[in-house]
Amino acid sequence: MTTLLDKDLTACKEILLQSLQHVDNPLLCQVLDIVKTRTGKMMRPQMVLLSAKLFGSVTPAVQFVAVAFEALHTASLIHDDVVDESDERRGHESINRAQTNRIAILSGDYILGEALRLIASVNDPRIVLLMSKASKALADGELLQLHTIQSDDLSEETYMRVITDKTAVLFASCAASGATLVGATQVDIDTLYQFALLVGQCFQIKDDILDYEGGDIGKPKGNDLKEARLPFR
Repeated sequence: MTTLLDKDLTACKEILLQSLQHVDNPLLCQVLDIVKTRTGKMMRPQMVLLSAKLFGSVTPAVQFVAVAFEALHTASLIHDDVVDESDERRGHESINRAQTNRIAILSGDYILGEALRLIASVNDPRIVLLMSKASKALADGELLQLHTIQSDDLSEETYMRVITDKTAVLFASCAASGATLVGATQVDIDTLYQFALLVGQCFQIKDDILDYEGGDIGKPKGNDLKEARLPFR
């Protein structure tokens, strides 16, 4: 996979770095400089790129959309660290720890705005709808998780809904976006969406297991357990 996407991922990283440039606000520049050094594995852009390659070829529009979804994901992580009171992200101090909660929230909002700008540049309402669906699901899942913290009747069904909204819908929206941009049929787009939804669920389940057992997940071991964000009882 890495060899297949090397060229396109390099292009996406360059677009991402350019989109996070800001010269007029020193405080914002400090935060963006931190973000630019922690791009992670860029799994969501990979979903966009792979789905585009499956039905066509990667175009500049595909690259911009891939970066837009990565920006949305980055903004959500910054906000999540504030909500979860986390001090670490991707092996480094979280933005809220390095700065303040207020700075982290506003910086996340700025990056979210950049994601919207990138999506708008493609001028395709279908992609806008997919991103809006993913963004709403992220917030919905986070709020549901907060509601169920310390609940004695948290079920497997609720857990699956939380991880679907918080993680899997974004994976699925990325995959559907890539296929949409290169002209795949609606049947293929819908099938790929459902497949990527399952991939996202598996990814989050594995991440939760690593939180309990220990592993290189870029955040403090047992953080979810400490905050009582248990999968289910």
